[in-house]
Parts: sequence; structure tokens; C-alpha cells
Amino acid sequence: MGKKTVSAPDSTFSETNLPPDLPPLPPNINNVQRFSNLTASEKEELIKKFKKEFKPTVEKWWTAYEGRIPFQLEDFRLDKFVDRDGVPNNHFYTFVFDGTTLVMWEKDGTVKVFYMATKSAVTKLNDLPQGTVPSAKVSISQKDIVRMVKADSGKEFALKDIAINPTGLASALSGGAFVHIAPGGPETEVLTLVFNDDGKLAYYAPDPDL
Repeated sequence: MGKKTVSAPDSTFSETNLPPDLPPLPPNINNVQRFSNLTASEKEELIKKFKKEFKPTVEKWWTAYEGRIPFQLEDFRLDKFVDRDGVPNNHFYTFVFDGTTLVMWEKDGTVKVFYMATKSAVTKLNDLPQGTVPSAKVSISQKDIVRMVKADSGKEFALKDIAINPTGLASALSGGAFVHIAPGGPETEVLTLVFNDDGKLAYYAPDPDL
């Protein structure tokens, strides 16, 4: 007998492109749940949510950063879903693919990209420069940041609110850029970005209210 297809009425998802059938996680303090932990109705809801909310949200975010996102839109698929945590009306959904971790946040019916990081960049950021003279070059400009963040969040920040520092002076990621947006000083930071030496986004962590 073949595997049972799980699909919402308006979806075309089949067993082949659903998340992997991993063993359910035991109850835990953060309520982390795999696809196998979800009830049938929750699975149907996730399939529908992915198609109608997650995909359009990621597409808008991907477009806002003007080709600097380190993956293609077709890479973001439901079968890359890893787990969900949180409480009703306040959930985080984690997807992992090709060395990239992407977290979607859903709260009270609103969905946004909450976090993105590439494994290769994070590894280099946690290492010190090795063997060569660190590069003080950066791969992005303040004007680029103003334009892209406005397209992402709808908010336009002043150049004085944006600090850009070379990653090569503090880590093994040479030629990249640390970007911090803090309208009222360090204590008011609303967005942290890291760009690779090729200008691709390697790390994205916004304040929840951005």
C-alpha cells in the first residue's frame, strides 16, 4: 500500500514534498514540534500557511534585498521545514536548506522573516583571521542599506543611524560587512545584518518590532 497523501484542499503537495518523517520530539519546555508531532489538522494548516503566507512573505523579503539573498526562491520549500516552537498565535517555524537557516515568525496573524543565517559565514564569524592581512574593505554602502531596508520593512532610516564595519578586522570573514541600524544609539538597535565579501546577505536578525 502506498503512503497516504497529506494535502490541504487548495494545495498540490504530496508525500514526496512534505517534511521528512522524523520521529516526534518528546514534550519540552519550548514546545518544539516536528511535522510528525502535529495533528492532522495542524499539518493541513501548515501546508496551507506555507503556500498562502510564508511563500509570499519570503518572496517580498527576497526581492527587497535586490539579489543579495544567498538562496533562490525555489530553494524555500515545505520539505525543508524542521520544526515549530512557541505557543498558539505566536509561533516560530524553522527551515534549513543548503547550509541556510531561515526562521519565519507568525504572531496574531502576521507573518515575517525573523532570522536568516548561513552556516559558512557563521563559522567564519566565530573564527579569528588566519595567515593573511585582514581586509578592511566592505561589500555594501549605507545608501544600499537605506534602500533595501525600506523595501523590506517600510521604514526609512537616516544614514547617521547606520553603522558599517569590516568583518575582516574582527573575524575570518574577510571583505564582508557588519551592519547595525540603531536610530537612538546602540541600545536601540533594530536590525543587525552581515554581508559576505561577495555582497550576499549572510546574517539577518531584526528587532521584533521592525
